[in-house]
Amino acid sequence: MSDPICNSNPHVLLVAGLVYAQEGNHVEALKACHAGQSLEMLALCVQVYLKMDRADKAEQQVKAMSAVDDDATVTQLATAWVGVALGGAKVQEASYIYQELGDKFSWTVRGELPASTVRVMTFYLC
Repeated sequence: MSDPICNSNPHVLLVAGLVYAQEGNHVEALKACHAGQSLEMLALCVQVYLKMDRADKAEQQVKAMSAVDDDATVTQLATAWVGVALGGAKVQEASYIYQELGDKFSWTVRGELPASTVRVMTFYLC
C-alpha cells in the first residue's frame, strides 16, 4: 500500500482492508479502511473491531455510519452486529433489526441463521 495512487482509490483500500482482515492483520486492515468514510469501509472497521473484542470502538464506527445514512442496510447490519457483541438489551434490538431486514428483503438461509441465533440468545439472556 505504498503506492500513492492506490492509497487514493477507495475500492483498492476496501479490498486491501478485506484481505488484511481475512488474514488476521487487524492493524493493517484498520489502516486501510480508516482512510475512507464510505459505509462499506466503516462496516469493515466495525467487523475488525469486533474481531478484536473492541465493541466500544465498533459502536463508535456505527455512530459514524448512522451519521452518513441511518437507514442503509449495511448500517442496520452493523448496528445488529454491535448489539449482539454488547449483549443485554442490545441483543433484543439486534433481533428486531434482523427481523425487519428479513421481512424487507425476503428471508434466505444466510439471513435466517444470524436472526435465529439472536432469537436463541434473547431467550436465554432475557
